[in-house]
Amino acid sequence: LVDVAATTVMVLYERLHHDKTLDADEFCEAIDTLESYVFRRSVLGAETRSGGTIFSNLASKIRSDAPLKSLKARLAMMGRGKEFPGDEEFMLALTAADLYHRRTCFYMLERLTNSGKEKSALNGLSIEHVMPQKAELPDEWKTMLGEHWRDIQQAWLHRLGNLTLSGFNSELQAAPFQKKRDLKPGGYADSSVWLNLELAKLDRWTPVEMEARGRQLAKLSLKVWPALKADDAAIKQARLDDAVQAASGKTRADLKCDDAVRIWLEKLAEFSIALGDDVTEVVSSRSIVLHEPAWFVELLPRANGIDVRLACEATELATVAAGVQVTSQWAWIANSAVQGTEGSLYYVNSDPKLEAACALIRK
Repeated sequence: LVDVAATTVMVLYERLHHDKTLDADEFCEAIDTLESYVFRRSVLGAETRSGGTIFSNLASKIRSDAPLKSLKARLAMMGRGKEFPGDEEFMLALTAADLYHRRTCFYMLERLTNSGKEKSALNGLSIEHVMPQKAELPDEWKTMLGEHWRDIQQAWLHRLGNLTLSGFNSELQAAPFQKKRDLKPGGYADSSVWLNLELAKLDRWTPVEMEARGRQLAKLSLKVWPALKADDAAIKQARLDDAVQAASGKTRADLKCDDAVRIWLEKLAEFSIALGDDVTEVVSSRSIVLHEPAWFVELLPRANGIDVRLACEATELATVAAGVQVTSQWAWIANSAVQGTEGSLYYVNSDPKLEAACALIRK
């Protein structure tokens, strides 16, 4: 299933055997995470033509020092149309979508069958519809399903709840449910396939039973292909890595401002960097952003001063200095390299305000 992610797997393999920054358990967890990502998207019918590009880009951004955390962080940061599907949308697709025509249908049923400790030999099996595909159902099926049997067949035929695995499809075909259950050899009650165990206990097969079985298998699927759990710190580090790469080659000298403003800019930047060994300076085309690894201050040169954007609400800074502005209600912040408008703003246009800005940044 993860062939499409071969470039990413190769990088993880290098981290395991060459860099020694990934142990065997972490490598397996990374592969499982990729499998969940690919499979969940398949179930949702997500577009797959760009898969090679997605995983090539992903491979290039896996850090050598924390490969598993950075892999999960990058998957959590996937853009629109490439997101890691969450449990709610995955569950909905599992229970309501046509899964029979998904290319991963047999793989899904196979994995669900062997998801426990005891494994079944699946050679020679194929997908079996419990309620038959035959356009004109036999009378026994019509009686069981009721007068709206055709609507029921159309709605439920290819859903997960109506699908199983069997090596006796030709014998089962459109037989009544009880015969499918009791046939020897080959019936559900005679099967060693885990998927058929619950079917062997039933006397009826209607939308009630299909829905119950579908939800049961969907809940199991949430465990077999679990949701993504990414570390917040790793996500912040990944965003910092992107910012550093985007700013590659830029220096403070590239920022346009007059001499007086530049002096304040240098002092504020140096003060911020000195606050900790983990502080990173990222110079964009119109500002300086300081991270640790999340951004905590942005310095925006203006015509006669500097807007100091702080990753802290104005209410939290009110006791430090007067004049801190609330920005969360603004539509945008001119020249800012930080997305959104959260935080606050303080304008520096004098030496006293420079001192106040340092106190705000320290806070």
